[in-house]
Amino acid sequence: MTAKSAARAPATGPAVTLDFDDNRRLARVVGEHDKHLARIEARVGVRLTRRGNRIAIHGEAGSIDTASAVLNALYERSDHGDLTLAEIDGEIRMVMAEGGTRHTR
Repeated sequence: MTAKSAARAPATGPAVTLDFDDNRRLARVVGEHDKHLARIEARVGVRLTRRGNRIAIHGEAGSIDTASAVLNALYERSDHGDLTLAEIDGEIRMVMAEGGTRHTR
């Protein structure tokens, strides 16, 4: 299965919840109308649920790790301004190439 054809995971089962401190930066990560979250869901094969400053990630363990790494890396980048879909796609590719983890600066 390729990243582009990854199926969306159901919202049931184990989940990991990420907490983010700055809601303005988080808004840049999720994108207008959560379009960035939708892109991550489609490419990584997870289900993302946002509640305030928290994002719950549902899916298989490896996909959860990948989505978590992507979201954390994007949050770090969001300090510099708005994010584009191209940046979202690039971060997903980088994390997947590194085996689902990515070390941020």
